[in-house]
Amino acid sequence: MGSTRHYQLWSRGHWFDQVFEVEERYLPTVRSLFPKNMAGEGTELVLDAELVPELDGPQGLWSIAIRVTGRTIGYLAQDEAIAWAGVIRRVIASGYLPVTDCRIYAREYDGFDGLEFWINVQVTLGEPAEALPQNQPPTAPYTMVPKSSIIQVTKEEQYFDALRKIVPAGGHVVFFATLHERPAEGKRTPRVEVRINDECVGQLTPQTSQRYLPMIRHLRDRDLLTACWSDVTGSSVAAEVRIKAAKANEATPEVLDGPPVTVPPLVPELSDPSDYDLSGILADLKPLAPVQPAKRRVREEPPESAVIRFSKGGRYNYVAVRYTDQWLTTATGDWGSINQVMSWKELGPRLSNFDYATSVAAVTQHDDPRVREHLAVIDFMIGDFHVAAINVSNDGSRDGDWYTTIPDVAASSSPIGSGNVTWSEITRFAGSPRVVTSWTYFE
Repeated sequence: MGSTRHYQLWSRGHWFDQVFEVEERYLPTVRSLFPKNMAGEGTELVLDAELVPELDGPQGLWSIAIRVTGRTIGYLAQDEAIAWAGVIRRVIASGYLPVTDCRIYAREYDGFDGLEFWINVQVTLGEPAEALPQNQPPTAPYTMVPKSSIIQVTKEEQYFDALRKIVPAGGHVVFFATLHERPAEGKRTPRVEVRINDECVGQLTPQTSQRYLPMIRHLRDRDLLTACWSDVTGSSVAAEVRIKAAKANEATPEVLDGPPVTVPPLVPELSDPSDYDLSGILADLKPLAPVQPAKRRVREEPPESAVIRFSKGGRYNYVAVRYTDQWLTTATGDWGSINQVMSWKELGPRLSNFDYATSVAAVTQHDDPRVREHLAVIDFMIGDFHVAAINVSNDGSRDGDWYTTIPDVAASSSPIGSGNVTWSEITRFAGSPRVVTSWTYFE
């Protein structure tokens, strides 16, 4: 089950039962798992997650790190780490790293403060009592068949002497089970016998047996026992047994004729988790440093009078024009990440990408169709002051919905004020209006 170095926890069937909150310092580590460029739509990864006890971890002696592809993405909560300590350390003491499933859904988008990275991380844990089998794997050659739907075993009461030996004190545990053909008796059809520790603990119904017998016979002809997951729930007076094993019609060629799938034996269970000998793979138990955030590359500042266009948060569109050593933007206030007046040191890091105006054309008529386009950009002069504006209207109206780069502090000296204006106001007072006709895209 997995690589020779990994031990797949038996509780993996609890399909991503726990949402895992990733601390901010591990967000760059999670981001490093994804492609450099993530465009728009979310991306999902399903990965093996190693559960690694770290004696010098940030939560002390009982720290359990969650690692994917050799990188730590966080730690189990302290109460969970203590609950899982015995399971995890038993696997480590046996020479393996315990592994479960991890699903990471991520989306990267252009937020107000630059690129935003949103994630949802889910881990399969289940219950510690279901994570490891209570018995050792069969001593005879065998293959583990994949899990499928749960099947109830019958006639357990006839075999309660065998069950009494393994009924758990906690009421519910998992075991290796093996499936065997029980020959026909008189007029009765052959049945499947379920054994734990090579002792019969029940049978499958005649109808269900027929769905397993072809596979059991095929593997028997290869000198292999058919082994599977089982669980036992009960008390000192009664017990219930179930199996979870693929049926003959569900068995793939790999199951029927491929290499046997086996599970490594584990060291005996100890009552005190601190008694397990972890020295065999101590090198793997050292804490790993989180990935450091990638330094954002800020492009060289565009020259004097340059006009750029960008969007933030997926819905807000801006224009900015460079005026001496400052950038004047179409922001309507100074309460967000984009303010009316900014230096390139402030503005540049907040731009994951932007358009740079590379050519303009004079607007010679009031009703120029180019300025009616959604996100059309013009520049013009108010006296000696270079101004830019963007049309955020998407209905093609004649007056549009324009925002200018005139800041509030200069509004009193401008005939059209600051913020939202109409096309009629711009053409009435603007000197030499020009529309941007081409852009160069930078990211």
